[in-house]
Amino acid sequence: MKFPEDTIPNVKLSKTLRAALIREAETVVRATIQANEAFLDGGSRFPNSDWRFVRAKQGLNVYCRRPEPIGGSYSRKTGLVSPISPGITRTPSLSLPLPVIAAEKSKRREKSLMVLHGTIDGNLDDCMFGWLATTEETWRWRSSYVYEGLDEARLLTTLRGPTPEDPFRFLGLKWFTKELLSVLSGIMQQRDFLLIEATGLTRDSKGEKVGYFLMHSVSLPGIFPDLSQLGLVREEISACYIDRQLGSNQVEMYCRSFLNPRGRPLNRLTAVLAAEALLSAICIIDYAYIRKLTWLVKNKQDRMSARRCRTRRQSGAFPRSTRCQVCDKSFRRLALNVGAECQICRGLVCKNCFVVKKVTVDVSRRGPAKQCAVRVCVCCLLEAKEKSVWEMALDDISDTRSEASSSMA
Repeated sequence: MKFPEDTIPNVKLSKTLRAALIREAETVVRATIQANEAFLDGGSRFPNSDWRFVRAKQGLNVYCRRPEPIGGSYSRKTGLVSPISPGITRTPSLSLPLPVIAAEKSKRREKSLMVLHGTIDGNLDDCMFGWLATTEETWRWRSSYVYEGLDEARLLTTLRGPTPEDPFRFLGLKWFTKELLSVLSGIMQQRDFLLIEATGLTRDSKGEKVGYFLMHSVSLPGIFPDLSQLGLVREEISACYIDRQLGSNQVEMYCRSFLNPRGRPLNRLTAVLAAEALLSAICIIDYAYIRKLTWLVKNKQDRMSARRCRTRRQSGAFPRSTRCQVCDKSFRRLALNVGAECQICRGLVCKNCFVVKKVTVDVSRRGPAKQCAVRVCVCCLLEAKEKSVWEMALDDISDTRSEASSSMA
């Protein structure tokens, strides 16, 4: 469902509200790191008496907390910090006394806790580069690879941006609607979300570097009301991922998610859908590689253009290679007249030395994201995987500052 542009209200936050939202994000991230440390210290276990397995995918597992008996304290047995344990006096979604928190109006409702844990291949910087979405464009770009089910999406305001010291830092207020599957359109209303999204690097209590990605529902009465008149149901969620480097090429991922399915207990279908949403993080590093490839396309093509000019002057035409520029095999020996061109380095390679990647080329507000197939030689693919994302992230900061300066001029 697409809404007219004037449907979404403009958001102007006072300094008090901005400070409250920043403090809320910091509180939730710190509480999740504390829960993660307790979980790791407890052996990273999910006892059957306290947890029900929901879903698994490629090294990541999702569990749902079983209904807690009155007076129960599962945290003593599992090492998981309970949202009602003495260690955390309030749940993450109830950590501020101000009326900006979505769950403040429903603090008596039962919330369901789901936890994701496991490892994915890659490094922490790539993981954080994948999470980072400081604009609507990069947000929609991320959603086209890491399935978030976005329909409408708006970045309402930015509270914190990247810095040279932490190019992955971001905190913004976002609103979006979820796509509604056609099979559910007759039995379920479309959901919308108003939340703060935060990414960045920090340290745990032991001084170890961790990355975080937070999505946390808030409520702004009088500033951004619910849109029930449009047939939307405002949903609440609080999900915070904590990522750690594990060895040279693995990231340990932990996520704690609180769900409030309209005040009702979490049924199996809702649990499976929620688990699938959490497991979409499995794609985050692959998406980071796509971002790196796209960056290489832009930067290498600039260099290649200059090189082509020199080649033209020297030979008067493009030389046509008869050998694969990766494996050096002759195209004639491979019964081929010509190789395929890598769309990054423009080198000719044989069919065994390139892969095809889908790259998003259009993420406009209207219509679905458009993707095209791009041929990439294995050398450029390896270069993209091994290249540090700090240079790319810092480039984004420079571009953003340049755009801001131009708009103020």
